[in-house]
Amino acid sequence: MEDARIKLEQLAYLASNTTWTDALEKAWITSLAKALPNITDRSLEYIPAMLLDHHRTKFYQEILPKTVHNKKVLEIGTGAGALAVAAIKNGAKHVIALECNPNAIPIAKQTFQRNGVSEKVTLLEKSSLDLKQEEIEGCEVVIHDLFGRDPFGELACELLAHARSLLPRARFVPEGFILKVSMISRLLLPSQFHPLPNNDQIDLSALERARKDQLIPAVLTDTIWNKGIDIFNIHFKDCKPLQTLEESIIGPSTDQVAVVWFEIFDGDNHLKSWGPDSANHWGQLIWLPPTGARQIKFTQSPTCLRLKAI
Repeated sequence: MEDARIKLEQLAYLASNTTWTDALEKAWITSLAKALPNITDRSLEYIPAMLLDHHRTKFYQEILPKTVHNKKVLEIGTGAGALAVAAIKNGAKHVIALECNPNAIPIAKQTFQRNGVSEKVTLLEKSSLDLKQEEIEGCEVVIHDLFGRDPFGELACELLAHARSLLPRARFVPEGFILKVSMISRLLLPSQFHPLPNNDQIDLSALERARKDQLIPAVLTDTIWNKGIDIFNIHFKDCKPLQTLEESIIGPSTDQVAVVWFEIFDGDNHLKSWGPDSANHWGQLIWLPPTGARQIKFTQSPTCLRLKAI
């Protein structure tokens, strides 16, 4: 197995030499990277990508100060502990941090210790589905970053729905997400682009961050974003355990590809899962429907979303 060791000194160097949109953002992410312990487990390889995703960092930097100050906070899926640290640094009174991956627990503990927040964080090794109400009594805000390659892959809606049932008055941060699709001409894409095979159906778990040689050209960004059609809009304020959601159907022309992405929101703050650079650790799916398909059907089950050409 390939060595998954990632030296955080190198990560800190990358953070220091990345073009950031804000000096405060650069200082915050660099100091956090230096404080994190070395990551040696393959199941945690996503963490450096998250830290170096300055779009994501800026999004949480903007929403946390407005939502967690002087509040008791529940975090679902703390991972290496970065978001819990950020909550404390932004004035949270206390954070109850949940993590069900046993490999992440020692890393989170070290992260809290090295950032000097251990006394203000209670780390529980469990899923939010196993929570009891007395364990999170008094929590006023629920923070989370449960979105993997697709917004359903880590059972985000299921986990947050259960937390909502225990904390009906809590503020969820972020508030929700929107799944979007744009139909664009295949001719607009660079010649090296290879959309996913024209199977008659595909699972959205195929979402992945585009390689540098397959980034959507920046000149197409606004076109794709402006053509975006909302497929599903999930607001965690009303979050319930997912059943199969109502299908949405759009009709492609023969030369079009479907660009699918998701957009996380909290108030006026929005974070798209992809952009005109390679910084995002999320991505988008580009799918070429079969020749002759007249409709694309979107079907959401509790665990994934499928696209089917008919």
